[in-house]
Amino acid sequence: MNVSVQANTPTPVPPPTVAPSPTPNTCILDARFIRDVTIPDNTTLAPGAPFVKTWTIQNSGTCAWDANTAAVFNSGTRMAGGSPTPVGALAPGATKDISINFVAPTNPGTHRSGWKLQAGNGSKFGETFFAQIIVPGAPPPPQPPPPPPPQPGGCQGAPSISSFTVDNSNIQKGQSTTLRWGFVGNADSVYLQTPDGNGGVPSPGQQGIAPHRTSTYTLAAFCKGARVQAQVTVNVHGGGGQHNGGAQGSINNIEVGASHKRTQVRVFYSWNGADGPAQVCVTARGTDGMPCTNARPNAPYAVLNLNGNNQKVTACLIGRSGAKIACGSN
Repeated sequence: MNVSVQANTPTPVPPPTVAPSPTPNTCILDARFIRDVTIPDNTTLAPGAPFVKTWTIQNSGTCAWDANTAAVFNSGTRMAGGSPTPVGALAPGATKDISINFVAPTNPGTHRSGWKLQAGNGSKFGETFFAQIIVPGAPPPPQPPPPPPPQPGGCQGAPSISSFTVDNSNIQKGQSTTLRWGFVGNADSVYLQTPDGNGGVPSPGQQGIAPHRTSTYTLAAFCKGARVQAQVTVNVHGGGGQHNGGAQGSINNIEVGASHKRTQVRVFYSWNGADGPAQVCVTARGTDGMPCTNARPNAPYAVLNLNGNNQKVTACLIGRSGAKIACGSN
């Protein structure tokens, strides 16, 4: 007898389905500089000057800034800025003006202070924003007076002064002495500059002086764009220092251009900048008033106007003390 046995095949069981983990809900903490509200970069400030720098900053991330957000010093020169400076909460996409009090350094140069934002947990984020200023140095020394305008023809190159001396360089107050100078060659003009006034002189020549105070005298020779000078100092015992602060200058030329009811005067002058600020003033015979304009050590001439048609003009360079540094007439 044949018997058939049917084998029971198990039904396959599928593996369990694993549900995917939920994606965490993360956001980005960020900040972006928008603009300078105050103190643009490279603003010039005096040494030690206090100032307030304000920036507009945007929350450029997707996270809101927390209430403990602050601005903190990050790089460069701190310039006494308060770190941390509270900023506070800000929603994504919104902007806020952030201000920090600074004090300009005392040393000259360009100074740059970098700042970043810091979250309440201490992490820094966003772009660095800067305060950059310039502290100027000491003013440059005054430039030497310019030469008089060139004249056509005549000399060429630098003048030569053979000698410039004083008979006695040490005198008592009330005494006198004599300045002496030799031949001045290759020059179209020669001026003697004294504390009491200046003017053109021939060469060789001499001039008696009786200064009340210790004074310096200058013999200046000009040839177109070149100037050569020689100096002597007379020490006056019992007299004190120079009353005009060592100011020296000369009226080198006066040009007059007259039209109906008006005269334009161009005064060419030299000045070493002492006893400043000084003025160039002009007068003319039969004219009321004395128009003046500010003098500058590096200016070759000044232009003034007189009422009337005047050809004979006197010009003076007058210092801050009221002393006449130089006078001349055409």
